Amino acid sequence: MTSNPVQPDLPDDALTLSGGGRMPLLGFGTWQIKGKQAVDATAVALETGYRHLDTATVYG
Repeated sequence: MTSNPVQPDLPDDALTLSGGGRMPLLGFGTWQIKGKQAVDATAVALETGYRHLDTATVYG
C-alpha cells in the first residue's frame, strides 16, 4: 500500500438505492484477480477513491 496514493479524477455519478444509500456507478472490477495481487490491487483501489467493488464472476 502506498502512503501517498495518486488521486484519479473519478466520476461522482451514483445510483440511489431503495434504502436511500448511494452506490457509485463506476466500480473496480476484481474478476480473475487472485491472491496477494487481488488484495494489493483492491487496497490501492480503495486508497485512490473507489467505493464500489465489482466482485461478480459472471453476468447474465
